[in-house]
Amino acid sequence: KGINKVVERASFAGLKAEWLAFATATAGELWGVGVSGGMEEKELLLTLFYNPACPYASRVWLALEESGVRYEKEVIGLKAFGQDKPKEYVERCVNAYPTAAARIGPVPALLLPTSTRTGSEHLVLGSRCAAQFVEDLANVGLMPKDPWRRSLVRTVMDEADKLCAAANALVANKDPKADAPHRSAFRTAAEDANALVARVRSVHGGQQGDYVLGNAFSMADVFLAPVLDRFRFVLPELRGVELLQGRESLASLMSAYESRESFQRIAQGRESYVKAYAFKARRIVSLPIPLASEITGLAMAVDEKDIIVATTLKSREDVDKLLNSVCPRSWLSVLTDQEISGPDFSFVQDRVLSQEQPRVFFSHVPLDAAKLGDEAADSRLALQLVDAVSQAPRPLIIQCASGRRAGAVYSLHQAHATGGAEKMSATIADAERLGLTWRTAPKLVTFVEHGLIALSYTPECC
Repeated sequence: KGINKVVERASFAGLKAEWLAFATATAGELWGVGVSGGMEEKELLLTLFYNPACPYASRVWLALEESGVRYEKEVIGLKAFGQDKPKEYVERCVNAYPTAAARIGPVPALLLPTSTRTGSEHLVLGSRCAAQFVEDLANVGLMPKDPWRRSLVRTVMDEADKLCAAANALVANKDPKADAPHRSAFRTAAEDANALVARVRSVHGGQQGDYVLGNAFSMADVFLAPVLDRFRFVLPELRGVELLQGRESLASLMSAYESRESFQRIAQGRESYVKAYAFKARRIVSLPIPLASEITGLAMAVDEKDIIVATTLKSREDVDKLLNSVCPRSWLSVLTDQEISGPDFSFVQDRVLSQEQPRVFFSHVPLDAAKLGDEAADSRLALQLVDAVSQAPRPLIIQCASGRRAGAVYSLHQAHATGGAEKMSATIADAERLGLTWRTAPKLVTFVEHGLIALSYTPECC
């Protein structure tokens, strides 16, 4: 469709026929598109990287079902649902786009057929870009031709994003004390979406019907349907909050979607959604840590009283003192592979795992300061470490050789948990206040900075 427009404009401008032939051939090689014939389905097969529980991925899936474009699906695990994301997928995203957003391996994505001209593959990342790409390719009318109606559709798409983000934040919140502001933010987003849909239907829809724009199923419905479908089940079940009750416009939309064949082919049902989101909604019971005087030289408490940063552990006796005083549920070691198996620290893992009451969960994510400096590698490691801290049962001990690297890991976790991931200066000031020494090590400062950049990107679902 896009090449057709370019050719029309080029012809009008009187450009040479050779250029038109080149544009036609290039489009055909990249996407199996002909200037005169539109899509050539026999040559076009898209691959959708998705997760069936993810509302963002289901937008693209629904757009594909509406379009009639040939496609295949490949499931990508998401940490939000307790699954492993393939490293190969993350590498594919980074190879396509050298950005912070790509380094997290965002889902969904669309893979286009490999170009016969360049031999390279083409990847479209994110639900908005991928769904719009499907519409641009197939031109099935998901975006109205009238500019005003198109603007209305985009406005509803934005509100659908806000509603999805607010619902996800409420489900994922780990602190019951923070439920009230999350509930308030969700209610605001839900009321706004309901009021906007009612307004568009009554004033600007142009005709009565089941969908946002009356009888015309549009990209606004593609964005709203997966959100309403999941959270009408998930929120009442896991957080005691209703989505559709008392919101007539959203409820009537959901009723209309259930009768549409394309939606029926992508819907997963209550049991599947609740099971997937139960992992995201889980809460870890925190126990207060009394930092006994006998371990003040071995560890330090930080703002989160259920996390301890180990500073100097030189013997089995030191480890035993820490275990007996703190009674941790988890132990995260960031020693290098050489350190953890060497004579100075090989006893640590043995002593931790020998604990029976309570059993301690031991995990090891190597943080080698000598290998830091590459932004992409630093970002991946920072995300892995923050994820390990977030999912560890409390109380948690983070340990390295001196407390410097462990302190950097805590600072990254704290910045992410408090929503200050974009503020390096605030993170350094906080580290200084707590006495964390990573701020004096240039490589660790750079590592934290790279990590904050990666953490400041808000992924759609992963």
